[in-house]
Amino acid sequence: MKHWTPVVFLAFLWTQVFAAYSNSEMKTLVKNSGSGYIRLSEANYKKHLYGHRDYDVVLFMTSQAPQLNCVLCREYTPAFEAVAQLYSHTFPEGVSTGRDLYFLYADFLDAKSLFLAMGLDLIPKLYYMEATPESTSDDDFNKQNNPYPFYQGDFVELTNQWVYTMTGHRIEVYTPPDYSKMVFNAIATFAVVFAFKRFRTQIFAILKSNYVWGIGTIILVLLFISGQMFTQIRSVPFMYEKKEGVEVFATNAQMQYGVETQIVSTMYGLMGIVFLVLANRVSSIKNAKVQFMAVTIVSVLLYLLYSIFLSIFNIKYRGYPYMLLDLGVA
Repeated sequence: MKHWTPVVFLAFLWTQVFAAYSNSEMKTLVKNSGSGYIRLSEANYKKHLYGHRDYDVVLFMTSQAPQLNCVLCREYTPAFEAVAQLYSHTFPEGVSTGRDLYFLYADFLDAKSLFLAMGLDLIPKLYYMEATPESTSDDDFNKQNNPYPFYQGDFVELTNQWVYTMTGHRIEVYTPPDYSKMVFNAIATFAVVFAFKRFRTQIFAILKSNYVWGIGTIILVLLFISGQMFTQIRSVPFMYEKKEGVEVFATNAQMQYGVETQIVSTMYGLMGIVFLVLANRVSSIKNAKVQFMAVTIVSVLLYLLYSIFLSIFNIKYRGYPYMLLDLGVA
């Protein structure tokens, strides 16, 4: 038996070196990280994953390296960090019932051997790995893992729900106070109140102005009738490029481009302004000859603008029979 003592001692030492961290050690590591999760590297990933664990882990495998150009990695990483922070805030001393859970973050450039051991050919990956028994071997951590399905939607909410499904631990959504925004709001409120008290006479004069209400009404009418909301809801392109050139006006009554709504709004606005000039300004001219000349010029301008508008309308509705001037717009 004496000859076997060194062998037994070395075997015991080997198991201690490569044994996983204990639950208390993991709590300390998470608190020291300040981020709610632990970053893995070539030097420490075996210590976190290999061997016996009496706690569960969520392993996020990703890469932020520009040369790999992983778009989903960059989109999802903030959600993972947020969920890890929320879990740490919800359970600062661990869970009262069940097993504790810890979040691990592995970047490809920092832990290439781990990615090789997992046999990954696609990232990002998010795994839930349950606690391992005392008799576990080094590679048992990779045999029982539950991957997260990367559905489209609110990544934070979806990941929270997934963690709850896997562990039964419900994470409380906690939003830390944004003191900079609070200070900004306080300063802005003070500035508005001060400006209102200092310039209240001028402010009331502006609010009572017919011109202000008239301009605001015209702007709202243009927004409502131009079709801008249609383009936002349908996510239509700004314009359509074809082999023959750029198509600005869609030749379909059920479709319009972004630039088309802007042109139509401009036409409505110009015609509205010209009509207001004719009704309000020209009528107040005292000289009869000057007034006649102004009426003629403004009327011709209004006629030309409406001719352009009808030409655009004829593009949308090919069967429309009425035209004023054939300006070649269609």
